[in-house]
Amino acid sequence: MKRSVLKKIIKEVYQELNEASKMNKEDAYKEAIKAGVNFKDNNSDQQDSSAMNALADLAKKTGYKKPKNANGSLGRYFYYHLLKLKKQNNWK
Repeated sequence: MKRSVLKKIIKEVYQELNEASKMNKEDAYKEAIKAGVNFKDNNSDQQDSSAMNALADLAKKTGYKKPKNANGSLGRYFYYHLLKLKKQNNWK
């Protein structure tokens, strides 16, 4: 088997395993609440640094990526993303 074909197969298997292990957004929302994130304020500036770090970790677990031209942190962008999903899906 050619080396390039083998690399492609390995990459596909790795991607499938990675996607299977990702957390979904609703579970991330629930974990964020447990970590002390307050979605009632509608303002990421009111969150403490540990909550923002937890949001950044959860963003990575879900595979969320902030926009390339983003000026804020990953945690901040993920906060607003979860806030938007909360409103759309009526999460408690």
